[in-house]
Parts: sequence; structure tokens; C-alpha cells
Amino acid sequence: MTAEEFGPVVALHRRRLLGYARGIVGYDRGEDVVQTALLRAWEQLLTGSPVRDPVPWLFKIVKHTAINVLKSAPARLDVRLTDQLSARADVVADAELADELGRALTAIAALPASQSSVLLASAAGGLKPRAIAAELGVTSGTVRMLLHRARTTVRST
Repeated sequence: MTAEEFGPVVALHRRRLLGYARGIVGYDRGEDVVQTALLRAWEQLLTGSPVRDPVPWLFKIVKHTAINVLKSAPARLDVRLTDQLSARADVVADAELADELGRALTAIAALPASQSSVLLASAAGGLKPRAIAAELGVTSGTVRMLLHRARTTVRST
């Protein structure tokens, strides 16, 4: 992909990129993630880095940008987890819970983009498979299969 092709590709896939980002970081931060990811993509294009398949490349950049946002503010990943941390008096238990969250984020970051997006949309975003499927443009059966695979992989790590 060239710099000249960037605008039309983004225009064609921006809605899907936004839905994907919102599935990972939530509705309120999705737009910021997409904007940051598109800026990073544009900067990479300007360096002359070759891009053979632009759509998966853009989704990968959005995924990594979203995960970086979650890592920078892991307490916002799940409100229930934050409530658990603040409600506990046991510092050791808090540290263990924070460590568990860090391991989970690392495992999610290692998943393929399709699996991590549906897992985060379900777990962090609270979306049902049907809503995730509509946002990503796939069937709900595909979403359930991806959720199963993602959960199995994260549990095994």
C-alpha cells in the first residue's frame, strides 16, 4: 500500500476499525485508539515500509494500540476488578489480583486479532455474541467459536 492509497482504504474500513477498537477498550475510548493507530500507520507508510495486505495490517495496529491503552490504565479494563481491588484490605491479595490482570493482558495481547477482539468485546465491553457479530460483520457462530478458542488459550497460560 502506498501513501496515496491510505485514505481510501481507511475510509472503506474505518467503521470496522472503530467497532474493533471499541470492542477492546470500550465505547468512550475507541475513537482515540483508532486515531492514534491511524497516525502510527501513516507514520510507518511515510518511512517507506512495504505493506502488502493493508486491512489486516491496520487491524493489527489498532489491536496493539488498544492493548497499550489498556496496559497504561489496567484498572479501567473491568470495573468489577477495580471494585475488588479497592474493597480489599489485604495488600497481598491486591498484588496477586493485579499480577493476574497483567498475565491476562499479556495472554490476550498474544492472541490472534480476531480472538482478542471478540474476547475483549465480550469480557470488557459486556457485549453479547450477536452484537459482536454485527459489529465485526461475521456470524454469531463465528464469534462463539472465536470466544471459545480465546478463552481456552488464555486459561492455559
